Amino acid sequence: MREPLVHDGLVALVPVIEESQEPATTLFGSPVEWAQERHAAWRSDGVHTTRPSGPASVGEFVHGVSIGAAIAAPILALLQMMADGWVIDFTLALVAFPLLISLGILGFPAAWNWCLRRRTRGATIAIAVVSLIGYSSVVASILYLAHDVVLWNGSGFWMFAVATGYAILASLTRRAWPASDPKAPDEYVEDDSEWKRSLAAYLRERDDIQEFRLQAIIDDAETHSAESGKSLQEEFGAPASYATRFAPRLEVSTRRRAWAWTMLLLPPIVVFLLYGLEDGWHWQNRFLPLVLWFLAAVFMAATTWRQAIQHSRDHT
Repeated sequence: MREPLVHDGLVALVPVIEESQEPATTLFGSPVEWAQERHAAWRSDGVHTTRPSGPASVGEFVHGVSIGAAIAAPILALLQMMADGWVIDFTLALVAFPLLISLGILGFPAAWNWCLRRRTRGATIAIAVVSLIGYSSVVASILYLAHDVVLWNGSGFWMFAVATGYAILASLTRRAWPASDPKAPDEYVEDDSEWKRSLAAYLRERDDIQEFRLQAIIDDAETHSAESGKSLQEEFGAPASYATRFAPRLEVSTRRRAWAWTMLLLPPIVVFLLYGLEDGWHWQNRFLPLVLWFLAAVFMAATTWRQAIQHSRDHT
């Protein structure tokens, strides 16, 4: 949800509440009900309500990666100490690993959103799989080459100093690239082909529109435009505004999230099997993050599948 839109909506309530001297819940109902009503009204008026997904600029992306590395570093240190003791070798691979993790975690969603606005969902999934294999190979190569480069030996708590370094880097990147406001949605698109591409991008970004429904929406718009003799912009307005007029399909978005969490169950299982085949089927301290990952993915998959089933029942 775009923050300026929410801010303006809340500010508009203040004079009404002050004048009536009544509690907000008496005038507008519960916060959830008010939010749902406002969202429906904005959608009916063609107001683009969602903030573009992903970082708004390169600077924001670099800042996010640095913050992620600062958070990952002490967690990685604790896991390393649990496996190898309090004194560890600080290799180049260990120091760089938090940055590589953060780059992958933030980079892939950003790349996914960029591709999804320009390609079908199937093509985006194929690109994501190839990119994931490629990035994993690069990371594995870097870790292999840097594994024997020992920078120093000491207490694992020195990793907090590494985290501080990444936090300083995040502060410097914020100063070098000040935060910028998200790009406003296009208000006027004269060319029909560009209008259709823009509409498809906004609909795909919502993550609740299936490709066949998206194509049906575009075909229907083309038909009405041809019958009226007007351009798509003249007939339906800005692509972003027209995209908001279609009610959200929660059963589609939650089902997609459920499948995503289900797929995240596979990596810890695969890694556990590889470790077991290599070192035998006995407990190892390095299994702990895999177990935590697996349990978190199980919880999120079960939660989202329950939501998806409920939304499907509500839709039917």
